[in-house]
Amino acid sequence: MTYLLRTCRWLSFVAVWLCSLTSAVAQGPVGFGDWQLHLPTNQAKAVTDADKRVYVATENSFFYFDKELNTTRLLSRRDGLNDVGVSTVAYDSVSQQLLIAYNSGNLDVLRANGSIQNITDILRAQITQAKTVNHIHFSGPRAYLACSIGLVVLDMTRLEVRDTYVNIGPGGQAVQVYASTVLRDSVYAATSAGLLRGRLTDNLANFRNWTIDLPARAGNPFRTLATYNEKVYAGANGDQLYRFVGGPGAGKGWQPVAGFAGGNFGSLRPRGLDCW
Repeated sequence: MTYLLRTCRWLSFVAVWLCSLTSAVAQGPVGFGDWQLHLPTNQAKAVTDADKRVYVATENSFFYFDKELNTTRLLSRRDGLNDVGVSTVAYDSVSQQLLIAYNSGNLDVLRANGSIQNITDILRAQITQAKTVNHIHFSGPRAYLACSIGLVVLDMTRLEVRDTYVNIGPGGQAVQVYASTVLRDSVYAATSAGLLRGRLTDNLANFRNWTIDLPARAGNPFRTLATYNEKVYAGANGDQLYRFVGGPGAGKGWQPVAGFAGGNFGSLRPRGLDCW
C-alpha cells in the first residue's frame, strides 16, 4: 500500500521536536520588573498544520511553530485568545481559518487576517455536564465538533452553530462523542455507545435516525475516526483498527484492518508514508 492511516502516537515527539528548534519559546519582549510565563510544551494532545505554521495544543499550553522563521511562540490571552485550556485545534484549509476549542466549550476562530472571532454557543449552553470538544472534522463549509454533550455542527462561513445533536444514543440516551467524520451522504460518530451512523438528509436530532453499527466495547470505546480513499476507519484502543466497507453483499460493514491489532489510537489522520 502506498498510503496508510497512521495513528498520531508521534504527537509528543512532534512537540518536543518543535521546541528543540529554538532555545526558548518566544512570548514577546519582557520589561524590567515584568513576569514571563514558561509552560511545559512536551505533552502534545493535538497538532494541526496551518499552511506556514504548525499549531500544538498541550495539557498546559498552546503554541505554534513558524516554518519560515524556524521559531516557536506561546499564545495566550495576551495575544487575543478568549480562554485558557485548549482541548483541541484544527485548521480548515477551505476557509483558511484555525478553530481553537477549549475545555470549557468556548471556541475561538483565528482568521487569515489575524483577527479572532469568539463563539460562545457551547459555553453558554444551560447544561451541567462537561462541554469539552474532543475532536474537529471539516466537511465543506461545516465543522463537526465531537463533544462531551454530543455532536455540534458549526457553519465556518457564518461562524455560528448550525445544528446540535444530543441524546442520540439507544433510546435517546445521552452519549459522549469522541470523534466524527463524513463520507458522501453520511456522518459517522465514535461515541460512548459505540459507532453511530446517520444520513445527512435525515433529522439527526432524532435518535431514531442514527444506526448503531458497532456497540461500545467494555472499557475500550471507539475514540477515533477518519475518512480516507472513500472509506471510513475507526480505532478502538487495545482492540483493532476497523474499516467500513459499504454496499450490499457479504463481507460488507466494519472489517478489521490487518496489522493494526492491539494498538492505542490517540488520533487517526490520512497521511502519505513520506509525510511523517
